Amino acid sequence: MIVKTYRDLIAGEDATMVDGALPLTGARIIDVGCGAGFVAEPLAEYGADVTAVDMVPEIIEVARTHWTDLHGDAKGPEYLCASVETLAQQREGQFDMLLCLEVLDHVGNMPEFLRHCCKFVRPGGCAIFTTFNQTVAAGLLGIIGAEHILRIVPMHTHHLYRFIKPAVVTNILAEEGFRTLKVSGCFPVNPLARRPKWMDIPYTGVTYALVAVKNESSPSVMK
Repeated sequence: MIVKTYRDLIAGEDATMVDGALPLTGARIIDVGCGAGFVAEPLAEYGADVTAVDMVPEIIEVARTHWTDLHGDAKGPEYLCASVETLAQQREGQFDMLLCLEVLDHVGNMPEFLRHCCKFVRPGGCAIFTTFNQTVAAGLLGIIGAEHILRIVPMHTHHLYRFIKPAVVTNILAEEGFRTLKVSGCFPVNPLARRPKWMDIPYTGVTYALVAVKNESSPSVMK
C-alpha cells in the first residue's frame, strides 16, 4: 500500500523514475510510532529518506542496531527518540508522506496527537493511518481473540474505549486541511513475522487503513 500510494499521489508523472528495486527513491517519509523499525527499515531499503520516531529509547536503539547489523554503515532511517509535539515544530511541512500505523489507539490525547502529526506533511503530500475501528467485532477479534485466546499480543495492549471510528479521524483531518481519499479494511497476512504484510479487504469493522492528501492551501500553510 505504501509504495502504491506514493506512486499514485506523489510521484505522478515521474512514476517511471521510481520503478525497479528502489521504488521510493526521493521520497521523504516520516514514520510516527515506528517501534523497532518494522516499517521504516524496508522503506529505507526501497530508497526512501526515512525519519522514524518513537518515544521509547530502548526500542529506538533496537531499531538502530538491527539496521547496522544488516547493512553496516549504509544510510538507513533517521531514528529519533522524541515527542511528536516537539518534533512537529521543528519539521513542519518537510515530508511527502506521513505513516502512523497502529498508533492512534495507544496515545492519551488522540485528537491533539493527530493534529501534530498533520503538521509534518507538506502541501500536496499524503498520510496513511491504520488503527482499530470502535466496534464489537474489533473488540472480539482485537482484544479477546488476539490477547486472551491466541495470545499473540500482550494482555491489556488494547482497550475498546480507545478504538476510533473512521469518521472521527476523517473529521479531524478535514479541520487540518486534509481530504480523505480512501478507507479500507486491512487484514494481517503474517502477523507474527518481523515484517508483517497486510492486504486490503472491503470490511472496515475491525481494522482499517485511511489514506488522505493535504490540500495545497491547508490551514497550517495559510497561518
